[in-house]
Amino acid sequence: MTTTAVYGVHFGDEGKGKIVDFLARDYDIVARWNGGDNAGHTVETRHSKIALHLVPSGILYKGKTNVIGNGVVINLASLKREIEWLISNGIAVSKDSLMISDMAHLILPYYSAIEEKKELTRKIGTTKKGIGVAYALKHDRSGIRLADIEDSDTFEERVKIHAGEYGLDIDAKSILSEQLSLLEWIRQHATIADTVKFFRENRTANILLEGAQGFFLDVDAGTYPFVTSSHASPAGAYSGCLGIKKIDNIIGVMKACYITRVGSGPFVTELGNIVDDKKESVELNEDDDDSVGKYIRVEGREYGTTTGRPRRTGWQDIVATKHSVDAANIGSSFSLALTKIDVLNGLKKIKACTEYRTGNKVMGHFPSSSRELVKCRPVYREFPWAPTDGVTEFEKLPPQTRDYLDFLETETGARIGIVSTGPRRDELIVR
Repeated sequence: MTTTAVYGVHFGDEGKGKIVDFLARDYDIVARWNGGDNAGHTVETRHSKIALHLVPSGILYKGKTNVIGNGVVINLASLKREIEWLISNGIAVSKDSLMISDMAHLILPYYSAIEEKKELTRKIGTTKKGIGVAYALKHDRSGIRLADIEDSDTFEERVKIHAGEYGLDIDAKSILSEQLSLLEWIRQHATIADTVKFFRENRTANILLEGAQGFFLDVDAGTYPFVTSSHASPAGAYSGCLGIKKIDNIIGVMKACYITRVGSGPFVTELGNIVDDKKESVELNEDDDDSVGKYIRVEGREYGTTTGRPRRTGWQDIVATKHSVDAANIGSSFSLALTKIDVLNGLKKIKACTEYRTGNKVMGHFPSSSRELVKCRPVYREFPWAPTDGVTEFEKLPPQTRDYLDFLETETGARIGIVSTGPRRDELIVR
């Protein structure tokens, strides 16, 4: 038995879907431990592009059991749409291939209105899908789990509590009827069960744990309050997939030479300003941060899988990366999977932030306070760069690339085990 957890090293959108898809062929169970349908994992085959939001990436393989864990919050309407899309595109979804924890909390239709109202004053940059509200109500002990739907008294009582606390006019009976109808449909395509019992009964299976978002969006470890509302670090896998006994391997997924972020919050290495467009090309000036930032966004197709929002782009941040690796290294072994190394093929040089400068002070550690982090400025080291097109072996990467990857391994203390050289599932170098 081997249990491996895959997490995002930075702010999410690192390409975890592709890495999980690649690894899944060697595992029996693929389980998701956190987040909601605000997350998006994209897998590209030779013939199609598949976007997943709640369903684990192992669904693309036959004979795998895919588990939506108790730490995930579920919008049943979104899940129904996703299952319908998968089936219409020839991907089998059945009671054998998809299992959902009956302890997972629901996102009800009025949660998004509550979150939208909160966002007006907090300006966190949420997707306004009700994810944060679901987690808040969960911890406030008035949330509604899948196991609660068929208890009409409990369901209606809690909806009335929400209506009173948030000043909403809600028809509890109508919402209950809608949720029961959705549940009946989903039960035709998935098993809703006690997943703690399932993991206990499958202790000898190989289990792949799939995280959503990234380390710095973790509600405890991230750039609070500009975070998501769940545990995106590998430690969250234990609470989000109750019944997992031991994590053997941690794989941190990160973009090789740059990082991205959506929503508000500090971003030390950010390049230029967001332009909300989807240009097919950008006139590149390597000495202009705004030009480089736009170039990365266009060449890397850095737009949200779920929302379409343009992502903020910035150079690789070694200070943040080391902090993430140190905090998330809780397994017997740790390695890095690098993605999108091909995106910067058009550049002659790249940069990596090795320290932060604030005032006259230089610091090499990641501060806990977002108020302090927003004052930090990057201290860069520059590297020559060369195209990696068509390279299929690690040893045949250009010397400039090898030097940079050696630098990453030395700085982080983590071995690089996988390098993704393109968007398709077969464009990977495995060491």
